[in-house]
Amino acid sequence: MNPDLITERTTEMSPRFQARLAGAIAWITTTSAFAIFVRAKLVVSVDAAATAHNILTHELLYRLGFLRRCSRPAVYPLYASAIQLI
Repeated sequence: MNPDLITERTTEMSPRFQARLAGAIAWITTTSAFAIFVRAKLVVSVDAAATAHNILTHELLYRLGFLRRCSRPAVYPLYASAIQLI
Protein backbone atom coordinates (compact mmCIF):
# COMPACT_ATOMS: atom_id res chain seq x y z
CA MET A 1 0.00 0.00 0.00
CA ASN A 2 1.06 3.53 -0.69
CA PRO A 3 2.08 5.33 2.59
CA ASP A 4 0.74 8.64 1.27
CA LEU A 5 -2.71 7.12 0.82
CA ILE A 6 -2.75 5.83 4.40
CA THR A 7 -1.70 9.23 5.79
CA GLU A 8 -4.34 11.00 3.73
CA ARG A 9 -7.10 8.70 4.94
CA THR A 10 -6.25 9.12 8.63
CA THR A 11 -6.08 12.91 8.55
CA GLU A 12 -9.63 13.28 7.22
CA MET A 13 -12.62 13.24 9.52
CA SER A 14 -15.24 10.74 8.46
CA PRO A 15 -18.83 11.92 7.94
CA ARG A 16 -19.94 9.69 10.81
CA PHE A 17 -17.42 11.26 13.17
CA GLN A 18 -18.51 14.72 12.05
CA ALA A 19 -22.16 13.88 12.72
CA ARG A 20 -21.35 12.49 16.14
CA LEU A 21 -19.29 15.51 17.03
CA ALA A 22 -22.04 17.85 15.84
CA GLY A 23 -24.66 15.96 17.82
CA ALA A 24 -22.59 15.98 20.99
CA ILE A 25 -21.97 19.68 20.66
CA ALA A 26 -25.65 20.36 19.95
CA TRP A 27 -26.69 18.34 22.98
CA ILE A 28 -24.25 20.07 25.31
CA THR A 29 -25.04 23.58 24.13
CA THR A 30 -28.80 23.10 24.12
CA THR A 31 -29.05 21.77 27.65
CA SER A 32 -26.51 24.25 29.01
CA ALA A 33 -28.31 27.20 27.46
CA PHE A 34 -31.63 26.05 28.90
CA ALA A 35 -30.09 25.63 32.37
CA ILE A 36 -28.55 29.09 32.22
CA PHE A 37 -31.87 30.60 31.11
CA VAL A 38 -33.83 28.91 33.91
CA ARG A 39 -31.29 29.84 36.54
CA ALA A 40 -31.13 33.47 35.40
CA LYS A 41 -34.92 33.73 35.36
CA LEU A 42 -35.64 32.09 38.71
CA VAL A 43 -32.71 32.35 41.10
CA VAL A 44 -31.87 35.52 43.00
CA SER A 45 -28.57 34.73 44.69
CA VAL A 46 -28.89 37.18 47.60
CA ASP A 47 -32.60 36.77 48.36
CA ALA A 48 -34.20 33.41 49.09
CA ALA A 49 -37.67 34.95 49.35
CA ALA A 50 -37.36 36.46 45.87
CA THR A 51 -36.21 33.09 44.52
CA ALA A 52 -39.21 31.37 46.11
CA HIS A 53 -41.50 34.04 44.66
CA ASN A 54 -39.98 33.56 41.17
CA ILE A 55 -40.43 29.79 41.40
CA LEU A 56 -44.07 30.19 42.40
CA THR A 57 -44.66 32.77 39.71
CA HIS A 58 -42.97 30.76 36.94
CA GLU A 59 -43.96 27.29 38.08
CA LEU A 60 -44.02 25.78 34.57
CA LEU A 61 -40.49 26.98 33.86
CA TYR A 62 -39.32 25.53 37.18
CA ARG A 63 -40.99 22.20 36.42
CA LEU A 64 -39.48 22.06 32.92
CA GLY A 65 -36.03 22.72 34.36
CA PHE A 66 -36.55 20.02 36.98
CA LEU A 67 -37.82 17.58 34.35
CA ARG A 68 -34.83 18.27 32.12
CA ARG A 69 -32.46 17.64 35.00
CA CYS A 70 -34.18 14.40 36.04
CA SER A 71 -34.72 13.01 32.55
CA ARG A 72 -31.22 13.67 31.23
CA PRO A 73 -29.73 10.32 32.37
CA ALA A 74 -32.60 8.45 30.72
CA VAL A 75 -32.70 10.50 27.53
CA TYR A 76 -28.95 10.67 26.88
CA PRO A 77 -28.56 7.03 25.76
CA LEU A 78 -31.52 7.44 23.40
CA TYR A 79 -30.03 10.57 21.96
CA ALA A 80 -26.65 8.88 21.56
CA SER A 81 -28.31 6.01 19.75
CA ALA A 82 -30.05 8.43 17.41
CA ILE A 83 -26.79 10.19 16.62
CA GLN A 84 -25.18 6.86 15.75
CA LEU A 85 -27.80 6.33 13.05
CA ILE A 86 -26.73 9.47 11.21
